[in-house]
Formats: sequence, C-alpha cells, structure tokens
Amino acid sequence: MRLRAVLLDTAHAGLSARAETLLYAADRAEHVSAVILPALQRGAVVVTDRYVDSSLAYQAPGGTKSIDAVATLTSGRPAG
Repeated sequence: MRLRAVLLDTAHAGLSARAETLLYAADRAEHVSAVILPALQRGAVVVTDRYVDSSLAYQAPGGTKSIDAVATLTSGRPAG
C-alpha cells in the first residue's frame, strides 16, 4: 500500500485535517491486516508505533482537529 507514502509526501501537504486523519486510520488498518496479524499468526512478537495514539499525539495538538474529533474519526464509531 502506498497510503503512508502519500501521507509523508510533501506534495500532498494541502490535505484537509479530516482527510489526513482518515488516511492515517486507513494506513493503520492496512498495516494491521498486512503486517501485524500475519506476524501474530506466525507466533511472532510485534512492537509497533503506528497506532491510534500516534494520531492523538501528533494530529490533534498541532492540527485543526480536537483530540475527540481525531479519536472519533480513527475509532470508526459515530460521534456523539
């Protein structure tokens, strides 16, 4: 998947805060499916830094989204 490459490419710096948050969530979902789950199924120990806490730490404080908004977008649950 090229989601992470798109997110880290400075040519895409104009993404809306919502689009960026959703792309990071999609990247995490793909990472879990393609890397983490297969490793766990092999019996490997997995250590990763690409999880929701990263978005809460890096997107909410410096971005235009509140921590609650980032948590809602990345959880897949409706707001409210």
